[in-house]
Amino acid sequence: MIDTTGMSAAMLRGKVADELLPHKTLTRLALTFMSFGFKHGPAREQDLAIDVRFLANPHYEVELRALTGLDPRVVGYIGRDGRLDELYERMFALLDFLLPQYLAEGRSHLVIAIGCTGGRHRSVAIAERLAERYREMEGLDVAVAHRDIDRRPRDA
Repeated sequence: MIDTTGMSAAMLRGKVADELLPHKTLTRLALTFMSFGFKHGPAREQDLAIDVRFLANPHYEVELRALTGLDPRVVGYIGRDGRLDELYERMFALLDFLLPQYLAEGRSHLVIAIGCTGGRHRSVAIAERLAERYREMEGLDVAVAHRDIDRRPRDA
């Protein structure tokens, strides 16, 4: 039995493939970057989870609160102090090392969950940026899932 709560179709496909298909050396890895909000519960079925609540929170800026991490104004706000670029530098180095290792191990699917408080701003922006970068890498089929992006903030 597979608990599908909070899973996208791509995540379910990856889970079924991991559980039921024979493991052999693969040439492609289905990679899902999933944003989520910790206040709505933990991410399920993630292989790696990264907490980005240390970054500036756009929720506290009235003009940004109703927007999401898909908006360039939100991304600019999050990155204004330089820590976002520093995070990307470190995450890229880690993932550039890990992804070929998982592929060589025979993994068919990997879910990397990025969490912030509400799942609408910081985690969304970062999941999108990571997906953008890794779509260009050979051997990867990249998807993005935003679990909590449609949850409206209070006072929006």
